[in-house]
Amino acid sequence: LSKMDTINKKNYIFCISVFLFFSYFIGFILGEDSTGGAYKDFKIHINTANEIKNNILYFLFNYDDYGNAHSPVIILIFHLLNISDYPIITRIISLSSSLLIPVLFFKCLELRFGSKNKLVLVYLSCFVFISPYFRSLAYWPGSENLSIIFFLSSIYYYLKCIQNINKNDQLKYIFLNIFFIACASYIRPIYCIFSIFFFYKIILNNYNHNKL
Repeated sequence: LSKMDTINKKNYIFCISVFLFFSYFIGFILGEDSTGGAYKDFKIHINTANEIKNNILYFLFNYDDYGNAHSPVIILIFHLLNISDYPIITRIISLSSSLLIPVLFFKCLELRFGSKNKLVLVYLSCFVFISPYFRSLAYWPGSENLSIIFFLSSIYYYLKCIQNINKNDQLKYIFLNIFFIACASYIRPIYCIFSIFFFYKIILNNYNHNKL
């Protein structure tokens, strides 16, 4: 490509990325629910968080009585945020924290593919903003986006671990990987399956089995 073509390509990628970024906030203003169920689940979370206000212990030991299919941990988080009285505050926190997903996705891509084509990696990361799943759960919070934040963090430290030859740093990254995949699993239990993959790739492939 000529220098002018390269500049035009970069400008195109930049404009598309900015458009996708701002469309994210427009969706919040319009109350978008592209999945069709995020708002309904959000209302259920509000009701559940309101019901447990006066009896947390009963809630922990009798969670099935509440008819909520999501992890009790996310309900406790919503309870601490006082979601039933201030739902808009919880929604704004979710909107802001969900921005960590494309950032973490970019950081993982950068570790995996290097930083030579950083603008392209930013462009790819911004495609998260057109996901109906991501957008809806950012506007009407549930367990999904929060668990993805922890899951991407675990992938990030997995990549840091396998690329780092310093044993002390590796040990730190292993603990951080375990911590974040555990957090993801408590928020959304399906992610616990990835702990098997991480255990195999990090531990069995890198450490003497006799010392394990």
